[in-house]
Amino acid sequence: MVAPMPTTVLLRDDMGRPWRVTLSGRQVITGEGKSQVIQDLRSAEQAREHFEGVLKRRRREGYSLIEVREIDAADPLLHPDPLADQANWSPEAGTLVIVFRDVADQAFCKAVVARAVELQPRVLQLVCDPASPGEALADALLSATLPSLEALVFDTHFQTVTRQQRNLLGDLAEVFEAMPNLQRAFITGAVQLSPLVHRNLRELYLLGDPLADDTVAALGECKLPALERLAITLASDSGPIDARALLRGLATLKAPPLQALEVEGVASVVDFLRRLPPGLLADGAQLSVEGSIADEDELLAALREVRPNFARLGSVALPLADALSQGADEEARRLVPCLCDREEVESSLLPSTYLDW
Repeated sequence: MVAPMPTTVLLRDDMGRPWRVTLSGRQVITGEGKSQVIQDLRSAEQAREHFEGVLKRRRREGYSLIEVREIDAADPLLHPDPLADQANWSPEAGTLVIVFRDVADQAFCKAVVARAVELQPRVLQLVCDPASPGEALADALLSATLPSLEALVFDTHFQTVTRQQRNLLGDLAEVFEAMPNLQRAFITGAVQLSPLVHRNLRELYLLGDPLADDTVAALGECKLPALERLAITLASDSGPIDARALLRGLATLKAPPLQALEVEGVASVVDFLRRLPPGLLADGAQLSVEGSIADEDELLAALREVRPNFARLGSVALPLADALSQGADEEARRLVPCLCDREEVESSLLPSTYLDW
């Protein structure tokens, strides 16, 4: 005996709002898309009785019939998109944007990874609004590979770093392992990092409020042979904070001399400059440090100490206007001719950085 074709009925209430119910075997499906509810009955007969009962009740409530039609077993009504309107694919740009709204559980994260594997995007952007995937996404990536991915963005551009401080992507070492050709990563929130080896990563942006000491210290055990730019927000509203854990990590980071280093939220800019590993930056590199300068004389003394190393840099941006008198500012720029105020250079720790990725 051939099973009857699935049937879908579209009704409308007295306000003109549509409502749909579908019968497919033992299932009665009400609604569409994200609001869809699937009921599994014991038999096809019970499902039909329930289906007809629902229709009668709706008609008594004033709903009018708009459409009745049989549908194919492959119809999207019977196979709702688990991501629905939370996935936005731009094939021309190769960009896949996923928004974590109500839930970000294992099932949803597996669906996200499956979609990325299917589409093989060039850029993957993950937005927490307000749900966060936690470790579920990293777990889902353990059995997947995204060789097409060149850029990863985990940032909610319309929220401050502080508002994102609990957003979690999982261990970046596990996440990046599934992305062998990743070149750029912009990560905001409760950043987790264990020793990481990645051959192609050129730009890494880490933003937290605050970033945990063990996260920045873990940079010291990372091998990033292609890294050119490193930008870090140690703290936002909760800072500035001690940067010694970061400096320890930078001292043993296995990477070529950086072309650019930017650090925000430093408790002592003077201490940072004195402890910065001398071989970390390449000739002509850009250094930008934002934080607290407690005493202008201490800064000038530090600049005299480090000027041989800084003389070969392309630019050194510090928060001069907020901390130095005019005379001290002039002396600082004489000591380090490439010195400028941080307000004179554009920060890379902003969403504008990844707009053109």
